[in-house]
This record gives sequence, structure tokens and C-alpha cells, in this order.
Amino acid sequence: MSIGNLLKNKAYVLPVHIESDGSEIELVQSLLNLLDEPVRAIDIKFIETTEDYDIYRYTHGDSFYCIKISLDKDCKKIQHEADCLNRINNLIHPRYIKDGTVKIGDDLRYIITSYEEAESIQELGRSFLLENFDSFCKTYHMMQDSKKINMSYKQNIAEYFQTSNITELLTEDGVNAIKNYTDFNLLKKIMDDMKNELLLLYDESFDKSAFVCHGALNSKNIISRNGLFKFINFDNCYNSHCFFDLNELFIELGIPENLEYGLLERFCSNLKIDFDSNTLSLYKKCYQISLIKKSIELITSYLKEVYLYGSERTDMIINISDKFYDSYDRYMSIKYFKNNKDFIFKTLTEPILDQKA
Repeated sequence: MSIGNLLKNKAYVLPVHIESDGSEIELVQSLLNLLDEPVRAIDIKFIETTEDYDIYRYTHGDSFYCIKISLDKDCKKIQHEADCLNRINNLIHPRYIKDGTVKIGDDLRYIITSYEEAESIQELGRSFLLENFDSFCKTYHMMQDSKKINMSYKQNIAEYFQTSNITELLTEDGVNAIKNYTDFNLLKKIMDDMKNELLLLYDESFDKSAFVCHGALNSKNIISRNGLFKFINFDNCYNSHCFFDLNELFIELGIPENLEYGLLERFCSNLKIDFDSNTLSLYKKCYQISLIKKSIELITSYLKEVYLYGSERTDMIINISDKFYDSYDRYMSIKYFKNNKDFIFKTLTEPILDQKA
């Protein structure tokens, strides 16, 4: 079966977030009322949920605001984003308002920023980014006019590995469900082998790079209005080489490989990086690391959706399959995917094709 036919002529009913009793809206308003300077918000709307926090938009006066709320009073993601927003050039991100903890039964962690009235690349499409790539590069270059971030790429990877361990990520029932469905030991070996290779490829010199990296530069986190760009959601920020951001963006968006080096040359020109054989060699080394990391993320995301959330978030599963499809040739160039092609293909598409690996 062709991977290109994976989603063809398929119909889905996607789950939506419903605040049936208004409890979440009341929670947001209660939190805002307990601030040192209470805020009487109107038009509070749920935006999305993540692994670490929920995101809402509200109106106060004539302005729109974004608030992220975590049930974990020590939420590292919110703490890290608050720190990063106070270090990064404020022309390219939402305006930081405040962050802290509020006790409503339990202590809740929150951060408030401005809400940007702009469209994401997810809404505008990949072609919009390609047509305005130089403008995007200028925004990325502006991000470099920032203070150093208190995290290296190696630290970022180490934290991610802690959250992507299959046996720790899932409950015992979830692990048993994988074992009942597929070859758990093979799946774990593929994951462990990729992690080990990533660490072998990593060069300590990357941590000496002065670039500020967004860390999750995907289609949802790049927004645009009037042809100008900003970035949002800085909770994965780190210092390393900018090629890691560019690699992950190209993989995430499924940028055609025949366009890749032309875009790389334009990116280097905008960031005042010499485009020569040494630069291309460095780019390829960063690419191999980024591709392995994105592969680990892809599998981990799938396992969470199917074996932790019980396949209830159909839209998320389809999104994972879309990413796999968009960069299928790239993923299949990894020896761990290539050598286990049938197993990987069936494992990552089981909810749609109903095939057992």
C-alpha cells in the first residue's frame, strides 16, 4: 500500500473541547481575581491543552491576553518560558505580563502574555512560509538579539529523554497493551538505539554556539500578520546552533528536499553565516541529530495517544500520521526505520489502517 494513500478518502469525526458546565471558565476567572491587581476578564475562551498546561484567551479592556495554567505548581515549562520571554528580543514574541502561583484548592502555576491576533503557518499553509521565507529569516535573526538562555541543547535532550522512556511514560496497563498488540521489545530497542545514536552524534561544541533556538519551531508556533512574523510558545528554548531549529522546521513541514539547500543558503545569508562546504557539513550533522530526535518524538507521541489517552484524541493521531506522511522519505532514510519498515509503518498507522504489527 502506498503511503500517499494513507489518509485518502477517509472521513473522521474529530473531538472538540467542550466546557459543558463552565467550570474551566470559572477557574480562569477565579485565578485572575486573585492576582495582586485583580482582572475582570470577559470572553474567556479555551484554546488548547498540552502535556503541561491548558491555554486560554481572554479580553480585558481593549486588549487580548493569553493565560497558561498548570495543575503542577512547579511546572518547569511555564517557569522556563517566563525566563525566556524576559531574555528574548520582545519584538518577536508576545508581551510578557506576569507569572506565578495562585492557590485555588491546590497551588496552580500560571503565565500571562499578550495574545497575538495573527494567523499561524498551520492556518496559512507551507507555501506562505516559502513565499515569505526572507521575512521569516529576518524575525529569526532578530531573535538572536537576546540574552543567553539558561539551557543547552544537550540539557534539552536530556529532559526530553526523561519524558520519552516508554516504561515510565505509560502505566503498567499501557505497557501490557503494547505487548499484547505488538513486539514491545523490538519497539523499545528501536527507541533506545536511536537515543544512543543521537548522543553519539552530538558534538560538545554545539553547546558553545551563541544562537538562541526556539526549540519547537513548528507550524503552530510561527505566526504572521501583514507578511511579518512572530514566534509563540517559548517553553523549549535553548542555546545551541540555529541549524537545529531550521532542520526541525523543514522536517516538521515536510519541505521538499529539492528546495532544502536553496532555503538553507537564503537562511545563512540573512543570518550572516558563510555558506561554504564547512557550513554544509555542519548542517548535515545537525540534520541527522534533528531527524533522529523528531523520529523519537513521533513514536513517543503516538504511544501517548494510543496507550495513555486511549485513542480518544483522534485529531492528534491524524496529526501524527500527517507528519509521518509529509516527511516519509526522510524518516525512512534512518536505518532503524528502514530496517524495520513494515513494523514501523503498521505501528504508526494502526488506528487508521487497523493492521497489527
